[in-house]
Amino acid sequence: MEQKNYQKQLQTLQTTIEEFSAVHDYEQAISCYYEIIALAEAQNDHEIVKEYSIQVGKLLINLEYFQEAIPCFQKAISIFDVNDSSRDLAIVYSNLSRAYFQVKLFDEAIETSFKSIQIKNHRNDDKGLAYSFMLLGMIHDTKKEYQESFKYYHKSLEYTHKSKDAHLKAQLLHNLGTLSYKFDNIKRAIEYFKESIEICKHLSIIDGYCNGIKNLVEVYRDLEYYQEIDELLDEAISLTSNIEEKRYLASVLHSKATVFYSQKKFEQALKFAQETQLYLDKLPLFSQRISNNLLIGFLYFELKNYEKTEEILEATYSLLDIEDNPVMRLQAYKMHSQLLELQGNYKDALVYFKRYDEIQIESESKEKNSKLQSMVIQLDLANVKMSEQQLSNERMKQILDSALDGVISMDQNGNVTTWNPQAEKIFGWTSEEVLGNKLSDFIIPPEYRIAHEKGLQRFMTTGEYKVLHSRIEITAIRKDGVIIPVELTILPIKTENTYSFSAFIRDISEQKQAEELLKNYNQSLRDEVAKQTQELAIKNDELILANRETERLLDTILPKSISQRLKEGEKLIAEKFPHTTILFADLAGFTEYAKSSDPVKIVQLLSTIFTEFDTIAERYGLEKIKTIGDAYMVASGVPEYQEHHAYLITKFAIDCSQWIKKFIEKEGLNLLMRIGIHTGETVAGVIGTKKIAYDVWGDVVNTASRMESHGSPGKIHISKEMKSALEQYEGEFEFVSRGMIYIKGKGEMETFFVKSALY
Repeated sequence: MEQKNYQKQLQTLQTTIEEFSAVHDYEQAISCYYEIIALAEAQNDHEIVKEYSIQVGKLLINLEYFQEAIPCFQKAISIFDVNDSSRDLAIVYSNLSRAYFQVKLFDEAIETSFKSIQIKNHRNDDKGLAYSFMLLGMIHDTKKEYQESFKYYHKSLEYTHKSKDAHLKAQLLHNLGTLSYKFDNIKRAIEYFKESIEICKHLSIIDGYCNGIKNLVEVYRDLEYYQEIDELLDEAISLTSNIEEKRYLASVLHSKATVFYSQKKFEQALKFAQETQLYLDKLPLFSQRISNNLLIGFLYFELKNYEKTEEILEATYSLLDIEDNPVMRLQAYKMHSQLLELQGNYKDALVYFKRYDEIQIESESKEKNSKLQSMVIQLDLANVKMSEQQLSNERMKQILDSALDGVISMDQNGNVTTWNPQAEKIFGWTSEEVLGNKLSDFIIPPEYRIAHEKGLQRFMTTGEYKVLHSRIEITAIRKDGVIIPVELTILPIKTENTYSFSAFIRDISEQKQAEELLKNYNQSLRDEVAKQTQELAIKNDELILANRETERLLDTILPKSISQRLKEGEKLIAEKFPHTTILFADLAGFTEYAKSSDPVKIVQLLSTIFTEFDTIAERYGLEKIKTIGDAYMVASGVPEYQEHHAYLITKFAIDCSQWIKKFIEKEGLNLLMRIGIHTGETVAGVIGTKKIAYDVWGDVVNTASRMESHGSPGKIHISKEMKSALEQYEGEFEFVSRGMIYIKGKGEMETFFVKSALY
């Protein structure tokens, strides 16, 4: 590729990344990063490969895609010079260490942390060193190596004081508080948490402040310091109420609810849990919503309002279908089982108990299976290698077994009385040289002779001698001064009023050499197994990542049930739905606005509006079909039947209208939303093979589109059939007749405007 062409493509992709990042479409931005890296690799442009590998790695870390970030940082590191000690390389090592830590590759995390520390030491980077030592503390904390954790946390604190980084200090103090609490050092834990909270409050670090409050509340609750808890949470509520992002206030209110729950003050707890839910329902925080839902369910259960408990459980299951959480699903099934049992419905109670039991068993078996799989792979590889050495190992065993014992006897004073030929062979001393002399002068190394003499005397006076009757390994000395390992068995022989001793000695030098050879061989075998296992694991990880990416993309662009059917191998998906409702929405005045506006602002505006619409659609269980420019299409009753499809989509339309009105007034825009709805039979299915999409067809779609285009800005325009479908919900809606109007492609039709009768 020509350099000019290459630079042009790079610039285009860089601009695209900026645009996607501006509207928080990070999935598309990541795809562009990978395109740049592939393009640069093809051009052997190593600096660009390094730069963008680091950038996408950091983005993946921020999005908590830790497994995906690892190969990006590894690629970047491979391009750095061997002797590089730049700040960039230190940062890459730090990020890689963090990613390893998050995926529980602790040894790798520790190794890369120390590589980062080495560079930061060289550069006198106090702040960087503080972070790396804190990360080491976190790793050892997770490994339950608490002494090491304390050591590195305090090392980090030293560098934090030097760097004067208050943000890092707050996080470190929080970690020390958590660790102190594990060791029941309650007083110190409270001090750490309080200091961390004060720093976060002063610097407006809201995440750190809320986490500190949550942990300090847990400590106070264990101590039953409820007055302190009230003061702490009341101050937190006051502070977070003034923050625009309401997830922080929701977090504090949830803590308030859990404290009342632990005090068995169920009415007060319910009040705060319900207030929490009002905020969470407007936020895409599914885990928090599920957790708070379960708390509300438990509270209704304790208050014996079983009907409400069941409602909450159904809502919780809907959220768990969006973002599954096995722990919370376990809690829901357990509560549901208890509820049904109390109601006398033992059959269904058993169904939910079985579901609870199955998830628990599956959770326990997953960890066992992963360990077992690793062991099986290693054993298979080991068996292949071991079979090659079986004959030589057998030969080694014959050599070891063929050795004859040296036999030595001595009297009560330790003088030698017997010295057989094998003893001569082992030690080099002839029987003439040894007989009648002390054994310790010949074969016991000088450093052990005093201990030998003391042991002999102790036996003669007390009958205690630690090594009698036992086969032990010791070191002995030969005539030529060489120290050798021997295997020794000593037996006492009582003769009238005294003792003599016989020792059976075997030179195990060859055995030890053979064992060392076998040990080295086994180590090399283990290394080979580990290497091949790691290669298999890497390939397996690559396959898992590829499959996960494919599944993630499918789940993003298709309804969950449709995506699942495609994963299971279904090729053609097309179905008829007799009861569906279709809505089209369009921004009146958008064309004129777009002519005079910056492209990035246009994309940001549409993203903000349609993201909110997606959230509202999710709340009502609707399926977004597509957006075309400033038009938005949503369906109710596909791909799953919904009994109240017309009602749900109308409620969606009213909520969207009210939200868009406030939003446009706030932004000072000259825009209005025009909405059209029709109901009836449709056909829906998956089209395409490369760029697949789930779409809906039929006269209902065309008519709904006409309702929108022939409607009025700021109003919801519906057909006569739609009005009939809504009339069963008496008192919910108000209708204004437009009479008979001409609809393009349809002729004369009676249509209506609809609005909420409740607000």
